[in-house]
Amino acid sequence: MTYKETRVHLSIDDEASGIKILNRLYEARRALDKYRWIHPEFFQSLCPVDPKPSAPEAASMMAEAAYRADVGPSAAVAGALIDTAVSDVEANHIILENGGEIYAKANREVRIGIHAGPSPFTGKIKFIIKGGEPPIGIGTSSASVGYALTFGEADAATAIAENAALADAAATAICNAVEGSNPIWLRRGVETAKKIRGVKGTLIIKGSQMVAWGSLPEISIR
Repeated sequence: MTYKETRVHLSIDDEASGIKILNRLYEARRALDKYRWIHPEFFQSLCPVDPKPSAPEAASMMAEAAYRADVGPSAAVAGALIDTAVSDVEANHIILENGGEIYAKANREVRIGIHAGPSPFTGKIKFIIKGGEPPIGIGTSSASVGYALTFGEADAATAIAENAALADAAATAICNAVEGSNPIWLRRGVETAKKIRGVKGTLIIKGSQMVAWGSLPEISIR
């Protein structure tokens, strides 16, 4: 599904649930567009900010994730749209990707690749999601891939979290902490991840350097 800047890929084991998810995501995006028109300052802020009482569900999710990660709400927009769409959907297998952010609830093995721009690790690193494990959010921020605003230099800063919005925001905060390829900067990214409540782990890549921390899916390197 493509709607404006939102580009979504969905793998699901139930067609009716899939239609429900895509419809929810479309409506959530429209609601955010209306809210953006009325309150542009919410989306422009580079630090956490409270949503108005009239804010749609996705904006509230963005704000909560932003406060936990200490970033602006827009750092969580793609993930918040995902979380809004999958809320209360009972399907046993849902892999929903929106702009590189992912919600993963698998009933079979799924491999998710990490794209790290010019790094030699690009195309070689994959998370192996096992069937039957609890759902997770996966977010990735990069200074060398895409057009999202970042103040860091990581080729890929991936966060694993309890939901997609938090993973999205946390990945931005982790990437912002990496200002060079020296291992000390990668460790600062890890220390940032450790401080964010709800983040389970992180994988950070800068050039030929890589560091991992926390409870991550199995990693395949080949």
